[in-house]
Amino acid sequence: MSLTRRISQNTAVQLVGRVLTTAASLGVAALVTRALGREAYGQYTAALAYCQLFAVFADLGVNVYLIKRLSHPEADEANEAGNMFGLRLASTAAVVALGYLAMFILPYSNTVRAGIAILLWSIFAQSVNSLFVSVLQAQLKMQYAVLTDVVGRLVLLGITVAAMAAHRGVLWAMLALTAGSVVNVLATYAYARRFVPFRIGFNLARWRQVLRQSLPIGITSILTLVYFKVDQVLLSILPLHHGLANEAQVGLYGVAYKVLELLLIVPGIFVGSLFPVITTFVATKDQRLPALLQRAFDLLALAGLPITAMVYMLADKIVLLIGGAQFAASAAPLRVLAFAVLLSYFTGLFTYTVLAFNQQRALTAVYLVAAVFNIVANVLLIPEYSYMAAAYTTLATEFIVQAGSFYLCRRQMSLTLSLRSLARLGAVVAVLVALMWLLRSFNLVLNLAIVLPVYAALVLGARLIRMGELKSMVSREV
Repeated sequence: MSLTRRISQNTAVQLVGRVLTTAASLGVAALVTRALGREAYGQYTAALAYCQLFAVFADLGVNVYLIKRLSHPEADEANEAGNMFGLRLASTAAVVALGYLAMFILPYSNTVRAGIAILLWSIFAQSVNSLFVSVLQAQLKMQYAVLTDVVGRLVLLGITVAAMAAHRGVLWAMLALTAGSVVNVLATYAYARRFVPFRIGFNLARWRQVLRQSLPIGITSILTLVYFKVDQVLLSILPLHHGLANEAQVGLYGVAYKVLELLLIVPGIFVGSLFPVITTFVATKDQRLPALLQRAFDLLALAGLPITAMVYMLADKIVLLIGGAQFAASAAPLRVLAFAVLLSYFTGLFTYTVLAFNQQRALTAVYLVAAVFNIVANVLLIPEYSYMAAAYTTLATEFIVQAGSFYLCRRQMSLTLSLRSLARLGAVVAVLVALMWLLRSFNLVLNLAIVLPVYAALVLGARLIRMGELKSMVSREV
């Protein structure tokens, strides 16, 4: 099977799975927001953001390191995966324990603290699961990771439906999330061992060797999540002006941010599928690397620009679908975050390329600048401007990261990307925006049912993607 076909099929399988998991996630979000309301959903969001902020400290860069190692032709796969499994268990257990202790320092309500105690187990399961997913990703067997994710989300959705129907409240919503995560990790573990038959390894000497190489990646991951999640934590604890209630403001921002997280799934899947190939091309000095990055850039633009336009134009209808009328104010931060989505579509491509060149330390400096800017800006601005400050700060931070990661790519491989197709794409998106404005009285589903086929037709008509290229993705030719 050709490399193009393997990447395309791996990405397509994940996209199909993500359609299902995204539908389940939207269903859960719609149920939880409507059943809990602003304040209780704010408690849910605050507890989850706190736990996710701690979870990244358990990664230590091991996931990316493992993918790179397993992509190497001479890798001892079982030994590498086993030792990384042991390291992940140890690091995650330590972080979860720290999370339990630290929650008593912050001015959280008893409900939020109880939620943190529940969700930390979900974070433990998700952290371990991500390592097993890395094994499958390196083998280009992501269909199994998708399957287990779908099963876990269905468990989450089923328990959430039952709990909300019985009016069980916010803690049961958190228990549902934890149950789905546990099912997911057990199933992914079973599939990962089919392809790499590893066992838990506790080779401390090997751990030290790994950490010397992976920690710069881990620090980058920590800084990434800091600027993605710290705004919600700060919004939940900083004193707000104008008599605003923290938990209600977190709830409003949480709905907008949920949309951002869902929209980042697609580029994450695509670039994640490319990463083992980029790593191999770099290691073997393959001359196809620039062409691969150009094609990836063009495809990300084809997705990112129209999605940004649709989110901006349809923000009020999107938050109405997810949260109902009580979350109508979430449309304002969502419109700002739409542009952060566009920047994020390209950032992942540049970041993974820099990592493939083993430039972790240089990338860490970029993320450190971004994280410091994010924290300082949020601390200064959130008390006065609440979630709008968080949204604009997220956008500015994403711009810093994208500019820095692109600069590192250019420095490493003199990367030059052609922008010829962007002018035609811009014209297509302008037509799309005009169409959405004309259809502004239509509901979200009907609007998308008209806009998406029109966009597909315009893309083909403008030759932004050719039928021959589409056919090459499923051909057996190299």
